[in-house]
Amino acid sequence: MLEHYLYDILSAEEGDFNIIILEDSPIFKGHFPEYPVVPGVCLMQIIKELAEKQFGRLITMMGVRNVKFLSVVKPDQCLNIEIETSCEKKEIRATVNDDKGKSVYKGYLYYNTDL
Repeated sequence: MLEHYLYDILSAEEGDFNIIILEDSPIFKGHFPEYPVVPGVCLMQIIKELAEKQFGRLITMMGVRNVKFLSVVKPDQCLNIEIETSCEKKEIRATVNDDKGKSVYKGYLYYNTDL
């Protein structure tokens, strides 16, 4: 779990989350000390964790499709994450925007859990 380690949730409504990236996360010591940025895989893990909160249960990720990292995410940055799910296709469509509305991430995550 990356919550409270890399990010905190500021607000949450059905499928719409506002988070802040924690400035003092140990992740930034290795990625990268001189120019800290959130690793893309961590951003996908955050989306998975928020989807689990929305579903109220753990999910197992099986793959990704059309993932695009459109902008760098830095420490102390606020993000808006919108999650839409299709239980029929077992997919999570997520869009992430920074606090200025600039796109950060778009893509689909697939899971194998029955919801």
